[in-house]
This record gives sequence, structure tokens and C-alpha cells, in this order.
Amino acid sequence: MSTFPIPKSAVPEMERLEQMNRDFVAMLPKEFAGTANFMVHPAAGFAAASALGVGLASHAMGVWMGAVSGASEAAQRLLSPFADYAGDTASFAPAAAKPARRGTKRRRR
Repeated sequence: MSTFPIPKSAVPEMERLEQMNRDFVAMLPKEFAGTANFMVHPAAGFAAASALGVGLASHAMGVWMGAVSGASEAAQRLLSPFADYAGDTASFAPAAAKPARRGTKRRRR
């Protein structure tokens, strides 16, 4: 059976190419024997390269997000001694703050 989608009559040296493919598969370790199909089917090679690229990109994104998270945590720990409000939100209000009045009265002209 031919491994190429081309008829044997279109490629006169088909037997030689198939023999080269068999020899190549025989030289490879058992785990890599399927890689010969990547040479035969370019779409399979492209799909494998795309999957590898997506995997590397997602790993790089995870590393970057981890670095940002670690940097923000380190900055928070580094600057926490300088925060003297101790969680009291009332200390942020100005001392002479008056409550806002509702503007219902009309001004005199």
C-alpha cells in the first residue's frame, strides 16, 4: 500500500521512496517510529508543531503570570511596615470633614 496520496503511475520511483521510508523507520527507536508519517503527511507535522507552539505559549504565559504575582506579593510584603493605618479606614478621612448637605434650598438673587 502506498503511503503517498499520489498514484504509482505518476511517480515512477515510488518503490524506491517507499523503501527509503521503511529503512528510515527501521533505523529509528520504537518510540520515534511514527515520526516518518510527518514526512509523508505535511498536515500532521503542521498539527504537531501547532500543538507544541500552543503548549509553549501557555507555559510562557503561566510563567509570566507567576512572576507578576510573585512580584506583587513581594512588593506588598516589603511595603507593609510603612502602612501605619493598620486597616482603619476612618484614618483616611480629613479631620474637619463635614457631612454633605443636600442642595434643596433656593439661592436668593
